[in-house]
Amino acid sequence: DETWSVTRSNLWFSNIYDGERRDDTLPPVEESPARIAKVPKGRLMERLSLPVKVQEEMKPAELIHTPAGEEVFDLGQEITGIFRLRVHEPAGTTIRIQTGEVLQDGCFYNENLRTALSEYIYVSDGTEKVITPHFTYYGYRYVKVTGVRDLSCEDFTALVLYSDYESIGAIETGNDLVNKLISNIEWGMKGNFLDVPTDCPQRDERMGWTGDTQVFSATASYLADTYAFYRKYLYDLYKEQLIAGGMVPEVVPTFGPSKCSCAWGDAACIVPWNVYLFSGDAAILEQQFDSMKAWVDYIRKVDGEHHGWRHSFHYGDWLALDRVGAAAGNVYGATDEGYIADIYYAASAELTAKAAAVLGRKEEEKQYREIAEKQWRVVKEEYFTPTGRCAEKTQTGLLLALKYHLSEDEELTREMLKKLFRESRNKLNTGFVGTSLLCNVLTDNGMTDTAYRLLLNEEYPGWLHEVKLGATTVWERWNSLDEDGKISSTGMNSLNHYSYGAILEWMFRHVGGIHLLEESPGGRRIAICPNVHYDLRRAEAVYDSAVGQYACSWEIMEDNRIRIKITIPFGGEGEVRLPHAPEILFEDKTNPLFATVVNGICYITAGNYEVVYEATEKLKKIYSVESKLEDLLNHPQIRAFLSTMTEVDMIPDAVYGLSFRQVAEMFSGPMDEGQTEMLNTALSQY
Repeated sequence: DETWSVTRSNLWFSNIYDGERRDDTLPPVEESPARIAKVPKGRLMERLSLPVKVQEEMKPAELIHTPAGEEVFDLGQEITGIFRLRVHEPAGTTIRIQTGEVLQDGCFYNENLRTALSEYIYVSDGTEKVITPHFTYYGYRYVKVTGVRDLSCEDFTALVLYSDYESIGAIETGNDLVNKLISNIEWGMKGNFLDVPTDCPQRDERMGWTGDTQVFSATASYLADTYAFYRKYLYDLYKEQLIAGGMVPEVVPTFGPSKCSCAWGDAACIVPWNVYLFSGDAAILEQQFDSMKAWVDYIRKVDGEHHGWRHSFHYGDWLALDRVGAAAGNVYGATDEGYIADIYYAASAELTAKAAAVLGRKEEEKQYREIAEKQWRVVKEEYFTPTGRCAEKTQTGLLLALKYHLSEDEELTREMLKKLFRESRNKLNTGFVGTSLLCNVLTDNGMTDTAYRLLLNEEYPGWLHEVKLGATTVWERWNSLDEDGKISSTGMNSLNHYSYGAILEWMFRHVGGIHLLEESPGGRRIAICPNVHYDLRRAEAVYDSAVGQYACSWEIMEDNRIRIKITIPFGGEGEVRLPHAPEILFEDKTNPLFATVVNGICYITAGNYEVVYEATEKLKKIYSVESKLEDLLNHPQIRAFLSTMTEVDMIPDAVYGLSFRQVAEMFSGPMDEGQTEMLNTALSQY
């Protein structure tokens, strides 16, 4: 009221994109009474959001003196937050602090932030001060400082900000590059869980993109208790829908008129369902059920009788690499956007029916199940031949077909997908839609070896390629940096986007082996099904579910043996599938792990379990002329070796299942002993 008084602040400018400006030389302004403003519209209510706090403090790894004569702090890690800097400069000195993600030619660079100035300007009054931004934040690794004499790492402290969520999951392997990738994904989540699940924390965007949110939601829920965080976001999402006639804007909160897209707007159904699966709390479905219905009803209205939804604007497989002949910087993938839209329409209707079933809403369950079933038929009629051949011959197109069991001949679809990976030399070319599905679908369809090759690929494009180029978070594009470390594009290029970090969901499920079951939300019963791989040597996953902490670890030992350790919490149950285990192993009833075994699945309750056994197949592959040609060509170094002798790209698909010897003899006649010995010696080195 009028008893409050007002004066001017020495903070005279602030926003999240351009930063903050503070002038301590401004003359004091006499206080004046406050004036009564109009009461804001809306209703005062308790906050839903988790508090955003300084969670960590970091000192710079070094102070760099660049070739351009700049002084730049390097944190060694990209973060989201603010900072403290101790300064003592003469009165009137202007100190300018700028932030960036990457150096170029050894010098400070932040042009990829586009219009965001991302700076802090301070005018000194001549006294010693510790300056800290108040109403802004930055996404940064590098900090350029001008106007400070005798700059020192001791005077600068980075303050890491993110929402105060509880970490509940962790995974570690025996591969240093993979461990760095895991760290990058975790840091990407920290940097973009700042009250709103943003796409990036640094450039002139920082928005709650619904597509990024939905593809990462399962991964986030393995790493953290996301219930409160997503509850607040989903609440806001529905408020936007009420204004937009059921439409889900591409960003939440939105900033005025907005458009929507499949896979983005479907966050309205996918995210609450994931929160329910991980928490076991149906209240999130109760809260969001009207939102889920509103989204499906909106699509149904747009779709009409002539498939209008299919022909609306959609981002599709955003930033995929498979559009042949596309211009540099192209953002659209080759998978037909209408195909993706039709599938996600059916999937959201199906999730809405499932939510209705959980909530006991029989009529609505029947209604939305009928919508889903009708839409699945539409997809099959439009995009699949009567024999089951998918018309969308892209990695993402076939992944969607397998995930939703759309083909009448799934073996044909698998073979089509395998052929695409052979043609791409086991490289992915998926975008925002396909990448989040990629490795999970591969493993679910018996192609775990392919999933591992994609994870462990150190060449472009791939996760470890980014790691080897120095990434400390996950990039927006597979080629955000070129091989020489140069920014590939300043038009739309973030080095901290968590979407492709969705690979970590597959790692929890299929590397660490902690696989939540839809029929047991909250983790009362889970499947323990690790997939071992020699190049990792070991892996350990821990997940603190709503029931308690599950843990699974495996290690490849000498003599081709595997050690498995499992922990089941009190009140929890596990369905254990041991990798490469001999049947005779289950007859050892002295080990409590094998007390109850049905069809090779060990059913266990609370406790700690351990078993060591010899694998039924060689875990370290030994290559020879008797190896299957496909296995040889899947190995990058062996492929390069064989390409010195023959045109490997010209080998027909029909012979990939044969041994190298069989193929060689088919085209060149019998191999003599000398050739065989030479080739076996060379191949055994890989």
